[in-house]
Order: sequence, then structure tokens, then C-alpha cells
Amino acid sequence: MSTPNDALHAALIARPQQTARELAQALAVAGHPGLTDAEVEQVLHRDPRLRYDGSTPPRWRALGAGHPSTVLQIPTPHHPATQVLAPAASFGHRAAADASPPVTPRGILPAAAFAGRPSVRLLDDAAPAETIPDAAVPPLAAPMPVRVPVIARLAAIDPPPAAVEAVAPPVTTPPALPARPVATPPALPARPVPIHSSSATATLPAHQTTHPVARIAEPVAPVAPVESLAPVTRTVAAPSVAPVAPVRAAPPVADRGPLPPGGEVRYVGPQLRRWQKDVLDAWLAAGRRGIVEAVSAQGRGVVGVLATWDALTRGEKVLVLVPTTDLLEQWLTTLTVQLPGLSLGRRDLTTAHTFDECDVLVSLVSSAFGRDLLEDRAGLLVADEVHKYGSARPAETLREGFGARLGLTTSVERQDAGVDEVLRPYFGTVLDGCDLRRGRAEGVLGRFRLALVPVDLDLADRAEYDSLSAQLTALHERLAAYGCAPDTFHDDAIRLQGGWRENARAAADASAWLRAVSSRRDLLATSAAKIDAVAQLAPLLARSARGLVYTHTKDDADTAAARLRSVDVTASWFHNGQEPEVRRNTLRDLRSGGVTVLSVPKVLDEGLDLPAIDAVVILAGSRTRRQLVQRVSPVLHPAQADRLPVVVVVHARGTVDADDGFLAELTEVATEVRVFDEDAAAVTDWFVGA
Repeated sequence: MSTPNDALHAALIARPQQTARELAQALAVAGHPGLTDAEVEQVLHRDPRLRYDGSTPPRWRALGAGHPSTVLQIPTPHHPATQVLAPAASFGHRAAADASPPVTPRGILPAAAFAGRPSVRLLDDAAPAETIPDAAVPPLAAPMPVRVPVIARLAAIDPPPAAVEAVAPPVTTPPALPARPVATPPALPARPVPIHSSSATATLPAHQTTHPVARIAEPVAPVAPVESLAPVTRTVAAPSVAPVAPVRAAPPVADRGPLPPGGEVRYVGPQLRRWQKDVLDAWLAAGRRGIVEAVSAQGRGVVGVLATWDALTRGEKVLVLVPTTDLLEQWLTTLTVQLPGLSLGRRDLTTAHTFDECDVLVSLVSSAFGRDLLEDRAGLLVADEVHKYGSARPAETLREGFGARLGLTTSVERQDAGVDEVLRPYFGTVLDGCDLRRGRAEGVLGRFRLALVPVDLDLADRAEYDSLSAQLTALHERLAAYGCAPDTFHDDAIRLQGGWRENARAAADASAWLRAVSSRRDLLATSAAKIDAVAQLAPLLARSARGLVYTHTKDDADTAAARLRSVDVTASWFHNGQEPEVRRNTLRDLRSGGVTVLSVPKVLDEGLDLPAIDAVVILAGSRTRRQLVQRVSPVLHPAQADRLPVVVVVHARGTVDADDGFLAELTEVATEVRVFDEDAAAVTDWFVGA
């Protein structure tokens, strides 16, 4: 039977911003009559899944199903909740965008166009790029807009203003020395420069040369020769005042902003792999809309860079949205290196470029809220880590003005309805990129070994686990009667939770089932037996070059690092709540060898510059396929090493923790899989090859 908390949560998921009086009436419909408004207020204040907006009277809303119960501090018999509640961002309703397919514009490149360009070759092609004749490049269906080279645009800038007259200060007259002639570069003949216009072309005046060196050297005044550096004996005399002479103003300080827009850009990045060529062809055929799923972050980046280059050849602007500063810096570096001559800007906490200053803009999601950066231009939107844009606030940055749209992620799955309500209507279909199986078959992923280490729960954890499992079994039968199918049970439960108006009792039961699932998962992830297993795995981590330990909470990460330090393994904890300077110093110590092991809650953020990792220990079960891939990705990079890297998964024996639904995919691509049922310390001998 569902509790009043579950019924309130389901009611607020279906319709946010309700008062206590409205919720009391909803509870009566869901089978919980007799509660007064004051009693409902008490229940609302005690449930950390529910938040109020501070209005009078208070209106309440519910957090989505994607928040773990340890973060929400949901009370369980073994883990009572605290009373300090932190406010959360709004999870209000957002109307879905129009899902109708876009009309393909004229001049779009045909499918396989990326593989046919001279500077973009497939990795397995035998012929080098420079041997491909120009005729092999597929023609465009319509002429592309002419782009003005950077040098030509610089030449078209008006000459500097006339010299500024200034009065020189009194100086001592030096001995007269013969002046050295200064060579003046010859003026180059002017050449016609195309102007980016659809109606007319123009030519620069004859006196405006396009030679960059000549342009810079023109306004420079002759420089007086410097005296010899040899010591000279002088007689001190009264200083004589030099006559007043005109002095040119000092040249302005060089601007370190973006290059001027409209420059010529070429691609010099990595050669295409087969999966990248296939997914780019599918994206072009879908009208330049879609979400690319790929396990390789570097491979996804190549797809994004090529889509950016394609948009530039069409005369479009490109906005790259990223959720973190680390990813922003990574994208800026990648675009600068792989697209020379690119006019590139950024938007973050300190800089706010616009498309008036650049062609490509890399922006934090938080720096793009409430701003129409495109301003009626044609453009491409590239959203990295696109699965994070399914909630209300980040979705506000997905503007309808962008005709071309590309989402990049390891896996687009979410724990709420954001994929179906926000991401698919905006980006379109999900394109098959590179999963674990294809990555292993095509050599995208490196070889690794997988060790499974079971542990036993203590008596208190086992009793709580059995209680939650019994509750889930009863709710499972009730939800099955409401139409939850076995293959899509979790998604169907989320759907029922949002269907309060159709069936309030079913929505309350679905909310109770989701809460119990989250509580049981958190119980297994934070078990004391798993922390104890870290000490048994300390010899393995000490023999590794560098290692990572994934826990469920920050407290567990700190405890694991302390446990390793107690047995003489240099370890430190690392999480996104630390100061940026602390995070940078910790990564520097990991690269230099000052730290051997990092203990991390959940997953590492994308975009971090990690050194080579050869040991990963997972203590907490993976909530999603994406989380599992992100955890093991540091050991999936192909590398030449004396021994294979190892992934160690610690799970609770005789529980659902042994199979979280995603571990089977990892066992399929592992080079070797072994279960260490008796002695976890034996993993070390297996790792070093003893």
C-alpha cells in the first residue's frame, strides 16, 4: 500500500505548484482521506522530495525520479533522514517542441560527402588524401556562399589614423651618428577580393594592398639607430633641450579576441573511422538533425568538429553547448587544433562573446540562459552531454532558430520523461554510433580484464534489504495489473507516476515503487562490506600505475581514500564540489605520481585531462548504461602496455547488485572475466601475472 508521501509526490509530479488544501483533496481521491490541511503541511515539510516556492500560501512541487534517495535524504529504517533541506532548481513543465521533420534546404551535401572530401579520409582507405582528384568530390546541388579570406578582410580595414602630434620631454642630445637606411617593402599589386554578398562583388582600391606584412609595416616611423654598447667616457655637461618634434602615438595593444569572422577554415583532424562515417551520413540524410550515441568521447568530438566544419562551409554560425568548464576548455582546444583559421569565441563566467565577433561560439549552458545568440541567422547547435538537457532549465537553451541540431552523448537514457518530452522532439531520432560491441570489434576500445568480487552484507543491511525487497514484490504485482510490462517496467512506472489525473491510486503506487527501488540500490551501494573490500584490494591498487575507486557518496569516497592511506597507498578523494584549484592540484599529483589512487563518488566529469589508468574498482552499482561506460572509459583507451588494465566490480552476494542490467554488456567485450569468490586479495596476483 502506498503512503501519503508517495501519493503527494505523484500528485505533484502530475501537476506542480499546488497548495496544501488542494493536495488534501488529492489525497482523499488516492485513498488517504481524513487528513487536515495542517497535517498535510507537516507531511510535505518532512518529505525531502517535495519543495515549496516561498509564496503565500506556499505552493509545492516534486523532484523527479532521477534523484537518488541518498541525495534526497529519504528516510529508511537503517538511514534516518536529516532535517536540513537544500533548495533545488525548478523542474516545471516544458511544452514539447514540434517534432515534425525539417525541410531539407537546397545545397545540402549528399550522404557520404564527408568521406569524399579530399581532407577527410576513412581510416581504412588505402589511397592517401592528396592523391584523390578533384573530380572525386561530389558536387553540391547549389552553389555555396563565397567566404572572404581572413587576409582579404584585414586588408579591407581602413588605414590607421594620422599621426598624433605630441610634445616630447626634454632629452639630452646624443652624439650624432649616421642613420641606417630602413628598407621599405615594395607595394604588391592589388587583387580582386570577393565580397560575401548575394547581389554584387567589389574590388579593393589600388592603394590598399592585401599583403599582411606590408599593411603592418606601412605606418611604422623610421627608428633612430642605437648607440654602440661599448662603454664611452663622457664629460658631464649641462643638458641641452632638444627642439620640439612630432612623435607618433604608440601602437594599440594587440587584441586577443576571436579571429575575424568569415575566414577560410580547413579540417586537419583525425581520419574517419567507419562508424563515424556511417553516423555522419545518417545525420546528413536526416536533415542534419539527430543524437549520436558513442562510447568514445574523443570519437564523438570528431563527429562534432566535422559537423561544425560542414556548417561553416554553408555560411552558418555554430553554437557548441557544454555543461562544465572542463568540457568548454577541451572543445576550445580541439576546435583550434583541428580547424585552423577558425573564428572562435567563448561564453563562460568571465567572457561573453557573440556571433558578431566569431563564427563558432563555445558556451556553458548556464551562460546561454535567456539569450537569443543566433539573432535570426542560420545556424547549427551542437549539444555535448545532451542527456543533461532533458530537464526544464537546461532545455531553455535549445532554441528553435537553429535549423541544424546535433546531440552528443554516451547514452541518451534518463530516469524521467525528458528524453521523450524534450530531447527527441527537438533533436529528432537517435543515431546508432559506436556501442561497446562495435567499439571492441573495430579497435576503437582497448583490451581489458574484468574481475567480479562478491561480498556478504552484515545482518542489519541484510534485514533492511529483505524488507525493501518484500515491499517491491507487493508493489510489483499491483503495478503489473496497471499495465507495466516486464521489459519496460521502470519506464512504465515513471509514466504511471505522471498520470495522476487518469488514475491517482496507480500514480501513488508507482511513486512508492520508485522510492523503494532507489532506497534498495543506495543500501547496496553504501554497504560497509564494500568499504571493507577496499582494504583487501589495496595491494592491487598499490601495484597499479594509477587507479580509480568509484563509490556512491562523497562520504564513502573520503572513507575509501582514508582506508587506503592507512595501508600505505597514496590516495586522495576527488569530486566536483571541491574548489577548482584543489581539483587541479589533485590531478597534477595523479599525473606526477604523488597520488596513486583517486576515490570518486558516482562518476568523473567529462572533459578531465586524466593520465593513463590501469585499474578501476567499482563499489557502487551503475544506475544507467551511460554511468557504467563513463566509469570504465579510462581503461578503454587503446594503449601499449606490458599488462592489460583491470576493472574490478564489487557486488553484494545474493542480491540484485550482482546484475544491475548493464554488467552483461561489459562481460561481452572484456578480454578475460574471472570471479574471485573466496579471496579478494587473489586479484592482485592475477593482475600482475603471478
